[in-house]
Amino acid sequence: MLSADGRCKAFDATGDGYVRAEGSAVLLLKPLEKALADGDTIQAVILGSGVNADGARKSGITIPSREGQVELMRGVLAQSGLHPHDVDFIEAHGTGTAVGDPVEASAIGTVYGRGRHAPLPIGSVKTNLGHLESASGMAGLVKAVLVLRHHLVPPSLHCSAPNPHIDFAALNIELVTATRVLASRSDKPLVAGVNSFGFGGANAHVLLREYRREHDAESSPHGSALPPLFLSARTEPALRGMAGRYAAFLRGTPQAELYDVAYSAACGRDRLEKRLALVATSPTDAAAELARYAHGECSSSLLVEDALPESGSVAFVYSGNGAQWLGMGRTLLEGSPRFAEILSEIDTGIRALAGFSVREELLADEPDTRLDDTVVAQPALFAIQVAVTVLLAEYGIKPAAVAGHSVGEVAAAWASGALTLDQAIRVIVFRSAAQGATRGSGTMAAVSLSREAAAKVVSELDGEADVTVAAVNSPHMVTFSGNLDGMARLGEHLKSREVRFTPLNLEYAFHSRHMDAVQGGLLRDLHDLAPASCANAVFVSSVDGRVVDGKLLDARYWWRNVRECVRFDAAVMELVKSGCRIFVEIGPHAILQRYLRDILVFMNVKGRVLSALRKNADGAERIHETALRVHLLADGTIPGAFFPQSGKKVRLPNYPWQHERYWHRTTNESLRAIERRRVHPLLGWLQPGQESAWENVLDPQVVPWLGDHAVG
Repeated sequence: MLSADGRCKAFDATGDGYVRAEGSAVLLLKPLEKALADGDTIQAVILGSGVNADGARKSGITIPSREGQVELMRGVLAQSGLHPHDVDFIEAHGTGTAVGDPVEASAIGTVYGRGRHAPLPIGSVKTNLGHLESASGMAGLVKAVLVLRHHLVPPSLHCSAPNPHIDFAALNIELVTATRVLASRSDKPLVAGVNSFGFGGANAHVLLREYRREHDAESSPHGSALPPLFLSARTEPALRGMAGRYAAFLRGTPQAELYDVAYSAACGRDRLEKRLALVATSPTDAAAELARYAHGECSSSLLVEDALPESGSVAFVYSGNGAQWLGMGRTLLEGSPRFAEILSEIDTGIRALAGFSVREELLADEPDTRLDDTVVAQPALFAIQVAVTVLLAEYGIKPAAVAGHSVGEVAAAWASGALTLDQAIRVIVFRSAAQGATRGSGTMAAVSLSREAAAKVVSELDGEADVTVAAVNSPHMVTFSGNLDGMARLGEHLKSREVRFTPLNLEYAFHSRHMDAVQGGLLRDLHDLAPASCANAVFVSSVDGRVVDGKLLDARYWWRNVRECVRFDAAVMELVKSGCRIFVEIGPHAILQRYLRDILVFMNVKGRVLSALRKNADGAERIHETALRVHLLADGTIPGAFFPQSGKKVRLPNYPWQHERYWHRTTNESLRAIERRRVHPLLGWLQPGQESAWENVLDPQVVPWLGDHAVG
């Protein structure tokens, strides 16, 4: 069955067999409705398919059965609901054998050819590629899909004269020997059939229809703001190569198609280890930024993150006292109408209870500011934290778990769903008012000591100083609280031991005995507080250092939040143990970053610590950047926050493969058989590792004159 001259000559008079070839094809099959719903790129639609076996009716194993082929084609045609004249092209099996070609041609003509107005075009990809044997049907199927897509039939090669045993005219079929355009009508998609036969009598047939997109002319609806472009690759060089390909691709992309490109890149490609997000207003700007990155430059509008070694969820960590600063929130109030809207709602609730406007306090100038007063500072801090949380949620960033440092627990409790906004406002107003009454009672300081070392220092002072450990922030950092005299003595004691002691600009001794005087009033103000279970996120308490049910966050809990030591390190460790790997600090300034990183290093866990805002870098673009970075780090596809409506899937640039050589190093034991090169017609090639030993294969066809030198 193999061709003597190395060519497949399907349906030709000189057909004498086939040529073996190697290859494969992969197709993804999906129900049409599901593919449409998922926005997939559809290549063609399968109308009908079938297989049968006619081995029992064949006169020999190499001779196909015409009747078996006809029965199969008619069955698939009936299954499709089409008529024979609806089929525009048949991709034949066409091995080029003297017996097989006439039988197949007769079957095709009997089912599809007779009764047509014009001859049915047929062809065989085996004349172009050879016979892929077990994959030959796949090659024919791919060719048929391309014929339908391009409305072109490529020529079958090596045809010098039609096989005389095939009556092409009577069968009303025609072998395509030159590129042919398939004319199509607007009301009738093209249809192609594919044949594939097995050596032992197995027959397969499928009918494909051209897929026409009904709404291709319509642009994807989107607002004026374009979504970010998300790209990823395995390595940094590959990511830069990918950026270069997209830069070239976007230079010719219309503005109206940028949404679809971004949608396809975000939702239609795997997310690999090296990740990039680009915010641009036009294809031209995007192309310029990507081109710069491809050449090794950086850009402020382009963000790059590496996937974390261990996947994990997102945790929000809410800052406590010390995060406030003069001017916080102003940039957001001026530049983000949505932030101003959210803050206004919170301001209304706080004003009703506290008697002052948070918005006015945030906008107050230095002579009039009251942010040094905890009665004002804590509600202002809370208002910003709630508004930032809402903005991040609108970007699709929602935490799996939350925790807070001291007063930050109030916003964390609201974010978890344990407290409604009105309940959280009550807690923050009454809590800050109670603590405000203790102003002037003491101060606080940050110290670089472990919890155990801090307790030892307190015991060393032996009651001479009124100090206590107010917060354990990380395995190597604590906060002390006490009266002014006691804190001064503590500072001198630690200075003599060369321990870092940083006084905080506070007139309060939070989380110490100096809070005891406000216990009764705070419990009365919150006596009817009725929290609920956490519906939005897990709440990890920095009072208890563990997960706490939201129903337990009652008046008693908030008194403990004021009085007891802040176990921030234990709370964050609990977040890590629960699987959180991305930590976003929520507050007007990032004051917990060092603590969070210290805890991750202590637990030998690779995570990422981000901040929603920073002092003097607290605009809407900062929150947008944080949201993008979380999306780059998080698992799964980009959620619908950036893509409120599905875009069209478009053909994107291919992956830039980074070619590397993995050839095994040659050893002395290797015979280097594939490296042999004859350097002398008689000596051949030198044996590895030897100076005078040679080897050769004497072949008169390679060296013809050897035929004159017969031995024996």
